[in-house]
Amino acid sequence: MRFGQRGVAVIAPSARVLAFVVACVHPPYPVLPFAFMVSGFGNGLEDGAWNAWVGNMSNANELLGLLHGAYGLGATISPLIATSMITKANLQWYQFYYIMVSMKLSSSGHLVISDISIGCYGRNRVISCYTSVLVE
Repeated sequence: MRFGQRGVAVIAPSARVLAFVVACVHPPYPVLPFAFMVSGFGNGLEDGAWNAWVGNMSNANELLGLLHGAYGLGATISPLIATSMITKANLQWYQFYYIMVSMKLSSSGHLVISDISIGCYGRNRVISCYTSVLVE
C-alpha cells in the first residue's frame, strides 16, 4: 500500500493532533505515554517529509540549516512557554496542549491552501515561488 506525499501530509499531522487532543482531556497518566508515541510517529513522518522535500531544493544545505534551526528554536521556547503558563498564569498542565492543537490545525489549514494552489497554478510554479522567497 502506498500513501504518497498527500498521505504523509494527512497522516503525520493527524497523529499529532490526536495525541494533543488526548492530552487536552487530561487522561490518567498511563494513557499519556501511548498518546505521545502516536505524536512521535507523526513527528518522525513530518521531519522525514520536510527533510526530503527541502533536501531536493537548490541551496539545500542552507535551507536545511534554517529548517533545523527553527525546529531547535521551537524546542527551546516551547517548554519555557508551558512552564510560564503553569507557574505564572496558574493554568493546568494540559491547557498548554490547547495551544498545540490550535497551532497544528492552523498549519494543516495552510497545507490545504497550498495543496489547492498547487492544483490551480501547477506544482513547478508554486514551488519555484516558495523557494525564491526562502532563498532571497
